[in-house]
Amino acid sequence: MLEIKTDIILGDCREALKTLPSDSVDLIFTSPLAPTNAKTPTAAHRSMSI
Repeated sequence: MLEIKTDIILGDCREALKTLPSDSVDLIFTSPLAPTNAKTPTAAHRSMSI
């Protein structure tokens, strides 16, 4: 029988992913950034790199 293990990890994905073994992730589900009415990007938006 197939064993399925699920974990929910809270935190910055850029740091959390560094702690996981290679080839151990099948799916990453994230929520988008909250919309903002600011006319210029916030520090959080500027620090993100894709």
